Amino acid sequence: MSQIPPGWESAVNAKGCFGFVPDAAMGGVLRSVSNSEFQDYILGGEYEQHQQNVYGDMYVPPEESEWYESDFKDIEEFLIDW
Repeated sequence: MSQIPPGWESAVNAKGCFGFVPDAAMGGVLRSVSNSEFQDYILGGEYEQHQQNVYGDMYVPPEESEWYESDFKDIEEFLIDW
């Protein structure tokens, strides 16, 4: 299960972040991200790695990419319900 790390307020304020993502390398601990970091998280494969960590052998990768760079054009808010 994901959880917000201690001291999250200062990380958000320092970076001007708008949200959090579960860090695949840290077992799902949430980290603050900016808009561009969020796009990197989704498009760079870390989101998929997190899904593999969560679902293990039950995870079935999509046959084609779920997200494209154009999906993020002019987006101010983005919600993924984990």
